[in-house]
Amino acid sequence: MLPKYESSMEMMTEGIRSYPWEDKRAYAEFLAQTYYYICHSTRLLAASAARFSQEDQGMHKRFLHHTDEENSHELLALRDLQKLGYSLKDFPELAQTRILYEVQYYKVEHCDPASLMGYILALETLAGRDFKWLKEKVTGLYGKECAKFIQVHADEDPDHIEKAIAVIEKLKIDRLEHINVNIEQTAVCYNNMLLAAQARSLKGILKTAA
Repeated sequence: MLPKYESSMEMMTEGIRSYPWEDKRAYAEFLAQTYYYICHSTRLLAASAARFSQEDQGMHKRFLHHTDEENSHELLALRDLQKLGYSLKDFPELAQTRILYEVQYYKVEHCDPASLMGYILALETLAGRDFKWLKEKVTGLYGKECAKFIQVHADEDPDHIEKAIAVIEKLKIDRLEHINVNIEQTAVCYNNMLLAAQARSLKGILKTAA
């Protein structure tokens, strides 16, 4: 059904598990970039919901409901960042972060609003499969008060994966191709964001040491 799914998720798992979480600045950079792209979650869902036809009423309603579920999640990442002792202005938005979500607006408007399911499934699966490990890692390093975003998604998202797959299984084959492409593209863009965040945090460490 989705031949790119498992290989894409393996790619994202590798990216998450190789990230330098022990570096406080790198974790802060991750939280800041997460804040930037999560700000667009409800907007993308709303844009998609508005473009489903009357025949797609089920998808329209599902996306509206998902909008409520994702409301204000960016603030969790922001508060974790602040608890670490940083400000959002310390970490400007990376070009790689913008690439991650900006392309989704194009897909919604010019391909198929259902293509957003590829983006959703990739991010939900990442959280469901890897955030429990990440929660233990980050909590051990910085404490529970600095890991609320990861904690919430580690505890909630496994159910979201099952729901997303159930929705996708009911879609027509031509829509599955858009979703499959988007899963792989999301994985590549997400890992590029992590690599860029890691590189900039390393520059900050070297500058401080000098």
